Amino acid sequence: EALGINDRQQLAGAGAVLRERIATERMSAGVTIIDPQNTYIDAGVTVGRDTTLWPGTLLRGATSVGANCQIGPHTTLIDTVAGDGACVRHALVERAELPPGATVGPCAHVIGE
Repeated sequence: EALGINDRQQLAGAGAVLRERIATERMSAGVTIIDPQNTYIDAGVTVGRDTTLWPGTLLRGATSVGANCQIGPHTTLIDTVAGDGACVRHALVERAELPPGATVGPCAHVIGE
């Protein structure tokens, strides 16, 4: 399927279609997304079963979220691994590895190596 993109409005529309497809795939795989229109998941991101993504969550890059996690609201994970059962709220986490059961936030900025 192809969409012509000739301006920024059409680019935004194409992005919305892609985000909806990614959210639908994740929800079909057992992920709860409270507000799909306000949750952004890059195509290569993995999310484990029974994880809940709250509004304002952005999962970017090579991020992997385990099973039974609570991510968000208003949380960004970039190139991060979150172990099973992790809870990350109101936080920015970059290039970090969060162990199973980790709790991060609120108002945290974690930078890994």
